[in-house]
Amino acid sequence: MTTRSQADLDLITRFASEVLPGVAVEITDLEALKRDPPDYVLATPDQQIGLELTTVNAERVQPLAPWEKDHGSEAIQQFKRQQEIASAAEQRFAGPAAYVTPHWSSKRLDKQDVPRLAAALCAAVTQMVGNGPSGAVLWQWGELRNTPLHEYLQSLRVTWGRPSTPKLWMASGSPGGVSIAAIEQALRGKEAGLPRWSVAVAQRWLLLRLPLVGGALLHDEAKSHYYTSKFHTVYCVDEGHGRFEKLV
Repeated sequence: MTTRSQADLDLITRFASEVLPGVAVEITDLEALKRDPPDYVLATPDQQIGLELTTVNAERVQPLAPWEKDHGSEAIQQFKRQQEIASAAEQRFAGPAAYVTPHWSSKRLDKQDVPRLAAALCAAVTQMVGNGPSGAVLWQWGELRNTPLHEYLQSLRVTWGRPSTPKLWMASGSPGGVSIAAIEQALRGKEAGLPRWSVAVAQRWLLLRLPLVGGALLHDEAKSHYYTSKFHTVYCVDEGHGRFEKLV
């Protein structure tokens, strides 16, 4: 059994700082200690989180068919509406790019909701950061509850200055793209190993990584699909946008 590469440890460190902002986290590499699974334990002042890291197999997945891109499933339509709402707030600012990351609730978005919520999100981002860069800012439900967004968002984060990349829902797709089937296969495979975990933890998390060979992307319907899992929380690394997408 080989130990994790420094790149893996750097990824886990970045992951912990992104999803647990402001929380002191001690990372233990159990694979290096030959005690995995899980691969890592993230110890915070309040709890211990077990974390598995795995790469999704994108080679078994076909890109979206043309009719799916034109019409789309309900999940794709929901994701497009989410992105349309967020794009106005991102495009408002000059200079360094603003990256608006809403964590959406399960409440359904109708087409007529888009203009109203886009205006509300733009107003919220303006209130959060003013007219320009001010570092990463996070609003949670408490700050959102008096806005029209409170039924639709669990949290809202704004960061600055990362390289601009096209929205995935606007792209034509990638032959190496990852679909629902690939994500489900990775989930079920890692769930099968849960009874073998070597440590007792309060939370069991899974971090999915996309293969870098071929530039695999997380297709729209895979990103916005409603997943269920025996893991408490599942994230996927979205390297194209430099962030972590929460799937469960």
